[in-house]
Amino acid sequence: MRKTIRSIISVLLILSVIFTCLALPAGAAEPNKAEEPNTYGSYYEKIYNEGYTPLSTEKALATLGKVNDAFECILGIRIINDEKIKTTVTGCISDMFDEIKETSNGIIDCRLITDSLPQTNGLAKKITKLFSLDPAKVSKTFKDKADEYYKQGNSAMGSIFLFFGAYMHIYEEFTLYSEPNKKNPNIQDVLFKITYEDGTSEIFHPGIKYNTETGILYSSGGKGIMGVGFDYDANNQTLYASVNAWQREYGFMLFYDILCYTTNLLDFTTKRIKFTYDDKEWMFQIWKGRYFVVPGVETGIYTRPIGSKGTFYNCASDDEMLVMSVELYHGEKQLVKREPELHWWITGFKISDKAYLPESLTVKGTIEMRDEEMADLFVAAAEKEGIEASRDGVLVSYEWDNGLPFQIGDYFKK
Repeated sequence: MRKTIRSIISVLLILSVIFTCLALPAGAAEPNKAEEPNTYGSYYEKIYNEGYTPLSTEKALATLGKVNDAFECILGIRIINDEKIKTTVTGCISDMFDEIKETSNGIIDCRLITDSLPQTNGLAKKITKLFSLDPAKVSKTFKDKADEYYKQGNSAMGSIFLFFGAYMHIYEEFTLYSEPNKKNPNIQDVLFKITYEDGTSEIFHPGIKYNTETGILYSSGGKGIMGVGFDYDANNQTLYASVNAWQREYGFMLFYDILCYTTNLLDFTTKRIKFTYDDKEWMFQIWKGRYFVVPGVETGIYTRPIGSKGTFYNCASDDEMLVMSVELYHGEKQLVKREPELHWWITGFKISDKAYLPESLTVKGTIEMRDEEMADLFVAAAEKEGIEASRDGVLVSYEWDNGLPFQIGDYFKK
């Protein structure tokens, strides 16, 4: 029993180290003593003014390797397979990987990530061997079921069965590449090829496209790349939310911010602008800070019936969406610029070689309100929250250049 308890405590300590290290600025534990006194105040001022270098992909993977060693030492198992999947990336995606690495000064190394993906087909091998199954036949059974779901319009279940169909065929190599679209030469279709252990291969069309004129990498379904809710502007190296992101289906509540903030992978501050208009309670929420290793900004629109209890709001419907723009600055340096767009959640997460303290960032934005009454209500509510705001007709402009760390109590302000 004591040995079990010690093992559990050790695992918990290891997990604590993981989440702490992944969010720790590189070199944050050791300020440069030769340059300035070793005081919190002087170090805070330095990173407030200059930003800091976040944990790089290389160091993060090295940390995970040490954690893997620790699990083996304590529990006798390696939770991450040392054998890697053979992965090849070419075409426009390869070019993006190179640009991201260069812009981030090596902090974000997408190619290193793909090269470090652990081999996970061990379970499929064990199952097919234990029950004397033909991987190809098992795979076909799953894929036939996937086709049924797709025909029924259930893309979620279809994708799940398609994944298991590919997994049970026992993959050996992944290739991500692009080729010109047959109908539009300015569009590159991104394709995914899986080579299996038996020598056969399949090409999947995940619906990802790259517009060589606009530099936008997007999903043809309008729900973000691979359905994750985000598209990518390669020209400005900015990730942003698509209008029909899956997150729209789940509204917004206090728990979401608590969950994100307590992972240590995000460091943000937020403001909520609330008022009643058109027989609804409206909330405009603004976020700014570090998202994993990049600076980012968000402005979302949420509504609910008057008199609703708790912290839950619905994401704005199509009829409630407004034309919004947003910019993010650190001092005079512009990090993010999102042009005016009809949206419910305008965002921008910028590839950078620096991360910044949330309170050192400035958000500037505009929103076209429905009428002057709504514009006046927004300006008054924003000023109560310490946000500078003004209007020109129905167009409101706002600027938020300070902000303390995330405060739960702010959610309950009326």
